[in-house]
Amino acid sequence: MKIMFIVFNLSGGGAERVLSILSNALLDFGCDISIILQRRENQEYFINSKIKIFSLETLGLDCKKGSKVSRTYKRIKILRGIIDKQKPDYIFPFLGNMIRDSYLASLGTKIKVIAALRVNPENMPMFDRFCLNFVFNHCDAVFLQTISQRCFLSDRAVRKSFVVPNPVSLDIIAAGIEKKYSSLFTKIITCGRLNEQKNHELLIEAVVLVHQIHPEITLDIYGDGHFEEFLKSLIKKRKADRYIFLKGRTNNIKDVLLHADMFVLSSNYEGMPNALMEAMAVGLPCISTDCLTGPKELIGNNKRGMLVEVNNLSQMKRAICRLIEETDLSINYGKKARSYILENYTPAIIARKLLNNIENI
Repeated sequence: MKIMFIVFNLSGGGAERVLSILSNALLDFGCDISIILQRRENQEYFINSKIKIFSLETLGLDCKKGSKVSRTYKRIKILRGIIDKQKPDYIFPFLGNMIRDSYLASLGTKIKVIAALRVNPENMPMFDRFCLNFVFNHCDAVFLQTISQRCFLSDRAVRKSFVVPNPVSLDIIAAGIEKKYSSLFTKIITCGRLNEQKNHELLIEAVVLVHQIHPEITLDIYGDGHFEEFLKSLIKKRKADRYIFLKGRTNNIKDVLLHADMFVLSSNYEGMPNALMEAMAVGLPCISTDCLTGPKELIGNNKRGMLVEVNNLSQMKRAICRLIEETDLSINYGKKARSYILENYTPAIIARKLLNNIENI
């Protein structure tokens, strides 16, 4: 089976990390895998050397030249050239404009296009949302992360959708074997892009309030993004720079997770949050906002962690305090979370589920 993934790059984001894990796992099942990127980056997720990688920029796409329309035309033309040469059985485009352009590039071929929904479309610009919905309605299948994402689709798209959750990488899962629980749950971490979606402001404000009760706590925020200066200013304004730290991106997430006491996700919306899944895989007690898709499927109804309302400061504060003060509860959450990930989200389990769904299209 020849499978082609198409995405902007292989660096930084959750969708890109999922694509890398899936690609490597499908290779172990004997699939012929190729990946088309808009551009290469310096810090990319690991891809097995047996997987063919194509860069649109290397093949002549200049993202700074010409109008948006001319760049789109050039991108579709280069995509079509690669598709015609590689002749995959299935194309999996990930994210926004790459889904639209991949669909257009495949028109007239017998290749099946499976569009992967990774984010909440309601937060996209109207034209991009229209294009995405058009592709969902006309492609061969729609690949979802969670059942609840079906609420974003038309009835026509729902009928050809299938759900396969994100995998967690084996190195993160293996790291959980080394997890030791402290008698004091004081080191809080979060990971994610510094942007409006992740709502780090809520977490910072909650930790400032918790610090008044538990002055021993710290918060490390891992990630980069255009909200960095705003968050720096907020931390300084709250006089919290002695215990809240912006740590930037990390290439060693395993050690970061192993040396933390709890993980908190404060997002306004998610697809299926990889950072939360990785924290659970290591065995960290976790708190998450109960956004429309993702966290509830992972945590359950407070079975494997704690859920709080989106943008609810008082609930977030109380949840953090509870995990600090009730050590047995925190350890129990951490162990249940890790067991759940091991039983459901290893790369082999997810790759097999994906193949089963592909075969039924």
